[in-house]
Amino acid sequence: MKIVNATGNTIYIQDIDMHLPYCNGEIEEIDSETLKKSKGLRSFIINQMLEVVEFNPDEKIEASIMFLRDKASSMFSNTIKETEPENEPE
Repeated sequence: MKIVNATGNTIYIQDIDMHLPYCNGEIEEIDSETLKKSKGLRSFIINQMLEVVEFNPDEKIEASIMFLRDKASSMFSNTIKETEPENEPE
């Protein structure tokens, strides 16, 4: 999986003791074994703190992460729509 840290800050992934520095848009390649080991890294990707540039849909862990990311994004956008105030007629 290829990702970009676009947060503007270094991200520390505690469960695998890994730092992902902010590199002004440079792509970082993460192997599937690292994704399998780290719940923290998967969480950063699912919550879109790390941008996915490329993934292999044939790799089960990568496909699962992308599915969960899209599902979380969809749920978040639906929550925003539900909480927006409706325009009241004057």
